[in-house]
Amino acid sequence: MEEETKDLAQMPPLEGFEWRGLIFPEIDCLDLTTTQNGQEIKLRSYRWPAENERKAVVFMMHGYGSCCAQMAVIAKYLAQVGYEVYGMDMRGMGDSGGVRGKLDTNKTIYDDYWMLIFEACRKFKINQQKTPIFLWGRSFGGLIATNMANTTIGKAMFSGVCLLTPYYRLFTERLYEAYKYLVPLCKVRPGHVFPCEYEDMPEDYIKKYKLIFEDPRNVLFFTATTAKIWVEEQDVARANIENAPQPVCFIAASKDGVVRNDYIEEFSRLS
Repeated sequence: MEEETKDLAQMPPLEGFEWRGLIFPEIDCLDLTTTQNGQEIKLRSYRWPAENERKAVVFMMHGYGSCCAQMAVIAKYLAQVGYEVYGMDMRGMGDSGGVRGKLDTNKTIYDDYWMLIFEACRKFKINQQKTPIFLWGRSFGGLIATNMANTTIGKAMFSGVCLLTPYYRLFTERLYEAYKYLVPLCKVRPGHVFPCEYEDMPEDYIKKYKLIFEDPRNVLFFTATTAKIWVEEQDVARANIENAPQPVCFIAASKDGVVRNDYIEEFSRLS
C-alpha cells in the first residue's frame, strides 16, 4: 500500500505535492567526491537536460535537511523552456554521503557547491563566457546562493539569482537569543543535537507537510555548529545584499512559515 512506500519519488502525484512521481533523468552524473573526518564521501548529483537547445544553466540549492530530488518538478519546468538544471544533495543530507545532518564549516558548504559548478562546467562543456549561468536556491539554499553570488567569482560568473523563501531569518527569535551560548558550545560540543524548528509549528502545518517530514531522506535535527553557521551566513547576506550586481528574484511564501517574509521583503528593498 502507498503508506508502506518509503521512496516518495516513486509514489503517484498527489494534489499539492506535484514533486511526487518525478525523478531527475540523470542521477550521479558527476564525480563529486570529497572527504569528511578523513573518510572519502560521495555527494549525490542530479541533472535535467534542456529539452531542446540549451540557452542557459541553472544550479539548484536545496534547503537545510531537504534534498535536491524534492525539487525535481521545478527542474522539469525549467528544462522545458531551455534551461539545463544541475543540483546535488548537501553532505549528510538526502542521498549524499557523510555524517547525517553534519555541516562541518561554512567553508565546506561553499567548497562542495563550487565543486558541483566547476565539475558540471568541465564535463558538460558549459562555456562560462557564452552561456548564462543562474543560481536557484530555496530556504537555506537561498541563503547560500545569495552569498555565493556576492563572492568575487560569483559576481563574474552568475547572470542572476532566484530565491524561493530564502532563509534570512528564522520565525522564532530563540536561535538569535541563544547565539552567545552557541559560540562556546561549538568549542566543546560542536555536534550537540537540537530538534528542528518544525516541532514548534502549528498542528495544521505538520499535517499539511506530513509526507515530506516522513521522507527518510530528510534530516529533522540540527547541530550547534549548524545553528552557528545559520546566524553567521545570515549576517554575511545582510552585509552583502546591497552590493549584489546581478538581478535577484525574491519569492516569498503566502504567509510566514519557518522563514519570515518581512526579512525577505527587506532584503528585496536593500538589493
